[in-house]
Amino acid sequence: MQLRRVSRRVYTDFLMPSRLGEYRELLCLALELGYQICSISGFYKKVRTAGIQPGQKYLVLRHDVDSDVGMARLQWKVESELGIQSSYFFRLRTMQPGLVREIHLAGSDASYHYEELATVAKELCLANRDQVLDVLPDIRVRFRRNLTMTRLTTALPMTIVAAHGDWINRRLGVASTEILQDRVLREDLGIELEAYDAEYLQHVDIRITDAHGDLTWWPEDPVQVMQKGMRVIELLVHPGQWRANLWVNILRDSDRVLEGARYRLGWPLRLRGGRRRLPRGAPR
Repeated sequence: MQLRRVSRRVYTDFLMPSRLGEYRELLCLALELGYQICSISGFYKKVRTAGIQPGQKYLVLRHDVDSDVGMARLQWKVESELGIQSSYFFRLRTMQPGLVREIHLAGSDASYHYEELATVAKELCLANRDQVLDVLPDIRVRFRRNLTMTRLTTALPMTIVAAHGDWINRRLGVASTEILQDRVLREDLGIELEAYDAEYLQHVDIRITDAHGDLTWWPEDPVQVMQKGMRVIELLVHPGQWRANLWVNILRDSDRVLEGARYRLGWPLRLRGGRRRLPRGAPR
């Protein structure tokens, strides 16, 4: 089983051809089955104003651009040709102002895929949830700075954001959404919605995401779910999982190995000015 998992990972990371045609077919099927494909903001606006139309089926399409911006651009081109809208969330390392503005000006969502909590936890080699919460004020300061910088760089409002999930979040049992539990911060930054907010998700019947390394979907195949006529589906895709971009994946995997090794060895990163702030009880 382990060998099969490794071989599948090698295939998806380094050998897999583009699945862009498969992606187009999936969207075309959704349209044929009567689904209105929309962005998170588009769907949420319907919920808050006129409400969801009786009998109408919705596919809320979301992209988390963790890597391979080139594939994100290709998927966006497919959606443009089909006349549909969706949501794209970019990390700092994948943020390309030109593409982001293009997506926004066409009426789709283009915003920030934030990960400051995970970044700081790895930098300081934090060992548990309590240590993360101890430095949460500093993490929020960094989030504010990064979002403000990204807004200035792209000249976009970015009022809807989405948390990035990292291995360190799972290890410590604390999600990056903890940053936005501060209502004052949200209001001050004008954040109208976080993609994991209950007030949005309560209107979604099922959330489906592509499962990395398995060429499958979790928890169910969207084709089968659509054929059953599920009313509101959120489909989360990661562009990096739709082809093997050799150099992008080599760099991504190398970064993961190095940061994982440094974390296990307990080597906190030196912050600007040669100083580092550690929470109570952290290794020094």
